[in-house]
Amino acid sequence: MEIHSLKLQARELLGSRKKQFLIPSLIYVLLALLFSYLSLRLTMPPAEQLLSLSDRMTVLLQSGDVDGATKLAAQIQPSTAETIVSDLLSYLLAIVSFGLLMLFFRALRGEETEAGMLLDGFSVWSKVLLLELLIRLLTTIGFWAFLIPGFVLLYNYRMARYLMILHPDFGVLDCMRESRMRMRGHRLELLRLDLSFLGWALLSVFPFLGIAIGVWAFPYWNLTSLLAYEKINAGFEPSSPEKRDSDLFL
Repeated sequence: MEIHSLKLQARELLGSRKKQFLIPSLIYVLLALLFSYLSLRLTMPPAEQLLSLSDRMTVLLQSGDVDGATKLAAQIQPSTAETIVSDLLSYLLAIVSFGLLMLFFRALRGEETEAGMLLDGFSVWSKVLLLELLIRLLTTIGFWAFLIPGFVLLYNYRMARYLMILHPDFGVLDCMRESRMRMRGHRLELLRLDLSFLGWALLSVFPFLGIAIGVWAFPYWNLTSLLAYEKINAGFEPSSPEKRDSDLFL
């Protein structure tokens, strides 16, 4: 798979269809920033309070009062309700992100699109949430076990969301199994593709400038990934349900 060629093709698509790709991406990036801000406010105290608590904990630890420092540290932890709301924001954004992928697929095929299609992911929200939960759970376990299994699992399911879009008759586990089979021999290629966007990711963390960079870099990375998906899957027929391997982990 020629990464440079795929990225060149993605840039040409972005240049020729700016309205289709960049406007929805701008809306998504702004929503992601808003949700991240709200989640941060829910799970972390204000900076001044955090610094004050940190200073008090340092004093307590220096005086040998470990119990006092532990009780103080508990004040930093968000409540159960705050954690639940933060998680809900994360999954809402995942559904919107899925809608954006659906929009990109349509635009890639020359279909007409509009920004309102960002909400199309809510038509299959239960499947999207279950897929996100399973992928996050398995990859988290993989990273806890060791770094390499985490990356293997992460790239095993890299195509699961794409398969869910193109094969709406697939169940969640079908998408994960099919993705794992198709990613055999392509994990390192996709890893190299992602690493080639590392510079864009680093630039996007800068305030204000990062928003403009993100609006360009996010669809650029997504389009390159979609083109890679289509190249990998050229001539690849979905396997029949009875032939699909039931093991999700290999």
